[in-house]
Amino acid sequence: MTYETLALAAFDAVTPLGNHTIVRRAVEAGDVRIDITHSGICHSDIHSVNGDWGAQPYPVVPGHEIIGRVVELGADVTGFAIGDRVGVGVIVGSCGTCNECERGLEQYCANEPVWTFGAPDPHLPGQTTHGGYSREIVTEAKFVYRVPENLDPAGAAPLLCAGITVYSPLKTWGAGPGKKVGVAGIGGLGHLAVKFAHALGAQTVGFTTTESKTDMILGLGADEVLISSDKAAMRDAEGTFDLIIDTIPFSHDLNRYLKMLAVDGTLVVLGALTPITEPVIGGLLTGKRRRIAGSNIGGVPETQEMLDFAGAHNIIADIELIRADAVNDAYRRVVAGDVQFRFVIDAQTIGLPVPELISGAEAVARANGGALIVDVRPERFLDSDGRNPLATWVDRKNMDSYFVPGGAHFLGDVVNDSDRKIVVMCGSIAGSRPMADWLLAHGFTNVSHVDGGFAGWKEAGGSIG
Repeated sequence: MTYETLALAAFDAVTPLGNHTIVRRAVEAGDVRIDITHSGICHSDIHSVNGDWGAQPYPVVPGHEIIGRVVELGADVTGFAIGDRVGVGVIVGSCGTCNECERGLEQYCANEPVWTFGAPDPHLPGQTTHGGYSREIVTEAKFVYRVPENLDPAGAAPLLCAGITVYSPLKTWGAGPGKKVGVAGIGGLGHLAVKFAHALGAQTVGFTTTESKTDMILGLGADEVLISSDKAAMRDAEGTFDLIIDTIPFSHDLNRYLKMLAVDGTLVVLGALTPITEPVIGGLLTGKRRRIAGSNIGGVPETQEMLDFAGAHNIIADIELIRADAVNDAYRRVVAGDVQFRFVIDAQTIGLPVPELISGAEAVARANGGALIVDVRPERFLDSDGRNPLATWVDRKNMDSYFVPGGAHFLGDVVNDSDRKIVVMCGSIAGSRPMADWLLAHGFTNVSHVDGGFAGWKEAGGSIG
């Protein structure tokens, strides 16, 4: 048994991602069906769809940083309830019987984990798994994680890959009070490494080549910033670090960081997955019993531990939330390094039309023709008698109250009239676009938003008279 859902897919290594209908399995006894709300963009998604890491089973639906709500449970599932906020990460299955799986290290499964996308699907023979750039996913309950409700869901999405990727080595090599931890490469992984290391109680130091980033790194929670091009400062810090998390995503000189390590110190390489071509000086290892190590995400128990820890310390990624139709531009910007620090897709916009952007003059014309104006400040539209004959107003944080049946202020008679246009005003494009997106995501049509917002409306002569 299967059903269809909407997704964003890569159809080959060069064509932009586009809308696609995929098949998900019907919920089996041990499964959870999730309505996806947010899906993070990881650089590994881009490498995968570009074929950088080998041939792909196109069409591929990327995404392994998934946040959503439980909408259906299999008969044997316990520990979750309908409506729970949950997450899915990099793997959605493993053999469960090898030594690694029995130790809760499913990411190192001796028989190969089932990756969230692009892997043979054991539940649908002959098909491959599809990831989180989708409206829904069905996953074995074991690989579904509870996400603390206090965390912003968009900012929490990258925790399912980037967060656990840095948390696992920090825990494995004992980051905590009395330890000095360095982070090299303050990007999508590195900025979370700084946040987690600080929250774990370690003295946290960020390495950067750019002095202008000092305030930003300190703002993430670092106790200190080292400019790696400052030879004197680097020399003074040699032999003082217990652990360095290296997230630099390309081949680079490891020796400069090995020199920083104290006796028994560890350099953990997370970012450079292709060959590191710069020679390592063996004496830097033997002289102080230093180690170079690697790490790969985390197993089921540790991933849940990380999310619980993040909830307790309010740790989320710094993100830019985008509509699904902006994914290809986001890919270009990730490759160019033009994001601070992660993109997250509003998965509810997958397959939806883009809200029409209209001029203030067109908004006036539509209002005169009977359109409903949606705004957040009712006093803007009051007439001389204190009435508001033209507009309704809503709180963007409580849209359900106005536009979902049963809401306290449901505008049923208005919004059920499919011929009546809805013009979202707010104060600016930045305010009106998300509200217009919400309306489209909840099935409303004839939705537009105003270039310049309320100011554009007024400049075009808008009034209620």
